[in-house]
Amino acid sequence: MDFIIWPQWDFWNTVGYSSFALLCLGFGFLEKYGIVRLNYSKFRKSTGISSRTGMFLLYFVPMMVYALFSGPQLMEASLIQWILFAAVVGHFGKRCLEVLFLHKYSGPIDVFTVVQIASAYSLATFLLAKLHAVTILQIDFLFLLGLGLFIFGEFFNFYHHRLLAKLRKGDQEKEYAIPTGGLFHYVTAPHYLMELCAWLGIVLMSRHLGAYMIFIWTCGYLLGRALRTHAWYQNHFAQYPKDRKALVPFLL
Repeated sequence: MDFIIWPQWDFWNTVGYSSFALLCLGFGFLEKYGIVRLNYSKFRKSTGISSRTGMFLLYFVPMMVYALFSGPQLMEASLIQWILFAAVVGHFGKRCLEVLFLHKYSGPIDVFTVVQIASAYSLATFLLAKLHAVTILQIDFLFLLGLGLFIFGEFFNFYHHRLLAKLRKGDQEKEYAIPTGGLFHYVTAPHYLMELCAWLGIVLMSRHLGAYMIFIWTCGYLLGRALRTHAWYQNHFAQYPKDRKALVPFLL
């Protein structure tokens, strides 16, 4: 049972994976300290495009990239490859539907932020499409564990997004409030934690080194975002629970 599927270490693979590793390790630091600022939600600028339009595009574009580069292999795909295809498309498709029908937005999103996130996600889905095209795994314990984590993470990601949406009583409500319910009792960003759970599920179903690196990049980004969001709530609400962590209950 292979835990990691390694690439062939030729010159270009070594350069590519090394460069991607530096990006993965550094992105969370850059987000945490505002060196790379993704201007949406609480950190948005006062000008930009509709958040609903921008957020839809930054999920829809990478979903189309994955579908486009996976398409030629689907006619001869194995069951595992079809499950991986359904998982990645399902993740981004779910986010698109949440953007259209669930989330409530308080202001615009910066155009450059949409381009940044859509580009990063599209690079990730392009790499996953190429890696999943050569997936030769069997359905084993790690694969089933990954499938379970994916379903669990997606369901509770949606659940916590719904709790956030309920904080605003109408489409015109723009004020923020302290989230409650579910894992919000323990952490500021349980929806990020559940998204990481879903991505870990995809990793365990595919197990390529590149998939692990995408997961590390996602961890760094969402951890940095969670820490900034946690600090924002502490600064804006004097009554914000002092024992609430940023991302991982009781730990971080």
